[in-house]
Amino acid sequence: MSLHLQNKKAQKLMWTQSWRRLHKKGKDEGIVKKKSRKTVRVQRAIMGVTVDDLKAKRQLSKPKSAATEAALKEVKEKTKAAKKAGGAAGGANKAIIPKIQRSANNARGGAMR
Repeated sequence: MSLHLQNKKAQKLMWTQSWRRLHKKGKDEGIVKKKSRKTVRVQRAIMGVTVDDLKAKRQLSKPKSAATEAALKEVKEKTKAAKKAGGAAGGANKAIIPKIQRSANNARGGAMR
């Protein structure tokens, strides 16, 4: 009984080797999947600056002073209040957008068409 006479693909007949290969049968006796390694970032020195100096700079840039945090909080509260008021008034949201951004929009021809 040959495959040619049946007019069927070898991959569709369960007893053929090609079907077993396609459906991954009979090979998994001693195979164990390899564990993937997680990539680790390493910080290297730049010319003239040591790794310790770089770490110290990074530590300095992270913490913010209490004054700046308070100022940021105040700005956020103002924007929230303006959004609430602007939602009722309608077009009052222009006050929230910084001047630079507004001028960039006008240079482009206003809102996107």
